[in-house]
Amino acid sequence: MTSTATSPLPLTLVKVHYCPNGEKVSSSADSVKVYLASTDTFQELQRNAEDFFGTTTPMCLKDEANAIYPSTHLATRHADSRSVVRLVKANFDMDDNESVRTRHAPQAPEPPEQLNVPEGRTHRKPLIRELVIHCIFTAALLCTNYVVVDSSWRNQSSKSVQNRLIYSEYTEGSNFKDIYNYNTLGQWMLNSADLGIFASDFDNSGSVLAFTRLVGGIEFKIDHKKVVVRNESSRNLQDTIISNADETFVEYKYVNPVTFNDTIAYALNESSGPRVVSGQLINTWNDILASRYQYPHNNSFNCNCYTLTNAIRMRFTLFCNNAELYVNSEFIFSLSPGGTIIPSYTFRVFPIEPPWNGLPPRNDDVVRSFKLLSTWLFIGFYTMVIVNTRTLNKAMVSSKRRTGSYKYFFMNGWTIVQILSNLLNYLNLALRVWYSYFGPRRDFDPNNITEYVNLADVGRLFKMIQFVSALCIFFSLILFILFFELAPKGSMWFVISATINRASSSMNAAVILCFLFISSFAIMANNIYGYRMGPFATVWRSITSMVRLLMGDDEIYLSMRNSRQNPMALAFMIVFLSLFYFVLLPLFISMFTDAYFLRRQMNDEILQHLKENMERQQQRQVEKKELDKKGRSPSRAKALK
Repeated sequence: MTSTATSPLPLTLVKVHYCPNGEKVSSSADSVKVYLASTDTFQELQRNAEDFFGTTTPMCLKDEANAIYPSTHLATRHADSRSVVRLVKANFDMDDNESVRTRHAPQAPEPPEQLNVPEGRTHRKPLIRELVIHCIFTAALLCTNYVVVDSSWRNQSSKSVQNRLIYSEYTEGSNFKDIYNYNTLGQWMLNSADLGIFASDFDNSGSVLAFTRLVGGIEFKIDHKKVVVRNESSRNLQDTIISNADETFVEYKYVNPVTFNDTIAYALNESSGPRVVSGQLINTWNDILASRYQYPHNNSFNCNCYTLTNAIRMRFTLFCNNAELYVNSEFIFSLSPGGTIIPSYTFRVFPIEPPWNGLPPRNDDVVRSFKLLSTWLFIGFYTMVIVNTRTLNKAMVSSKRRTGSYKYFFMNGWTIVQILSNLLNYLNLALRVWYSYFGPRRDFDPNNITEYVNLADVGRLFKMIQFVSALCIFFSLILFILFFELAPKGSMWFVISATINRASSSMNAAVILCFLFISSFAIMANNIYGYRMGPFATVWRSITSMVRLLMGDDEIYLSMRNSRQNPMALAFMIVFLSLFYFVLLPLFISMFTDAYFLRRQMNDEILQHLKENMERQQQRQVEKKELDKKGRSPSRAKALK
């Protein structure tokens, strides 16, 4: 069944969160309506939908014979990098009794705790000011990330950008067999003249399409006697008989509908008769097929209500408060030419719990906010420690008490944590790449999810370890800063506080420099993130994808096999970005900041010495004037005699 229509048809997608108690709640904040043309493969849908909808809840789609699974959470972490500079102190003591040759000669640096601090200058106020500026700048970045990267893809007011990005992903001329490329079900549906699907409009091939993005799952079994709903939340299969065929109306709700226009309904009516659907009079199933291209092709159309003969009537409500982001479930009912449901036919939607989502989906926004905040604060303070490694080491060595192994633990503790985090991250990455190539495919048994669940537990474990480690480091740094504020002047903690104070003043410039590198690299990476989008959309998607990755929103999806997107290419890109952003870039920044702070410290010391020498000269001039007034001193007069 083919068609020559070229205009895209609306597909309204609804995201529904599964609660532990079995209730289903849709979120109005995560809603969007897009236009879809005919599609190539389910892999294309999977990849494009993941790229478009972001990473709040990983997508998972499963039918009876063709399984598609995502790979998510490619986190990037820090790696230790240090720059070593020579601290040169210029001695400008202008005492007449001292040798002039020592004025510009470089000498060994004094212990940091003995450095002269100009009067009236303290470390507390500048440190607090820089911390406040850094927190404000971080909050601005987080808000920008949420508004620009997240909300713009979900806000219906920017549907022109959304529709262009989504519609450009699909090509004309595909058919339903290409979508369901497997043995019995897809071919049987192609041969059936009467075909319908829940929660979507028809595509250009005459077939219909929807896909699933779930944490739990349901299965509908349709026959003449009963409708069975199988709830697979928490991996426990529970069958519930909703209604018998003797009843005239069967309704199973996820949420309460608001209005008819806000409700997607699939109605199977026992009595033949007209029904108005979006202002059109539909009498029979064939009329629906014939009028599929007469539906309004805009975002206002969000209701498919079909009238069938000799069948039960079932309404499945998915809409509430205009929450229209993700299709919750996929149901295909194949009908005989007479319009009756084929007995004992079962189409199973088997959305297994996504493997790389270790946290409840309803808490993703909160968790992501904490994760982004902790990630940025960790990046800032970790870079502060890196750029002053030599100074801190000198402070520890020059301290009077023996520090022993504690010195190395304190200096390298952040590095050790990051090495462990990176090892876990790259092991997680290796598992995902292996799973994308050698994981279960069409021969995967939907009744046996042991292997998949075990792999999911491993992925969740890695993510939780990384997240907890980031939080621990974040709170430990906060405690250290509070302790630094109370540290007495001249102590080792005062030296560390002054070091962080010096480094914090350049963090804003360092972050801006990082984003310049990110944007440049994102433009070069448009072959990975751009697919027939146009030049501006390609560059914008590349930049936003890089920003999402590097700001801690680390759910980058690896496509499955037989896709244009190579998992190894993405894996290599993630590793390269990790090395570049968290090793090379901090190294370059530390070199520049060390050179800058060294020069500024030398200038401060030079000015301090000049000030002291001028004070001494003034004091000597005063003493000389007093001696001139009183005459020569007695000792001097005695010597002359």
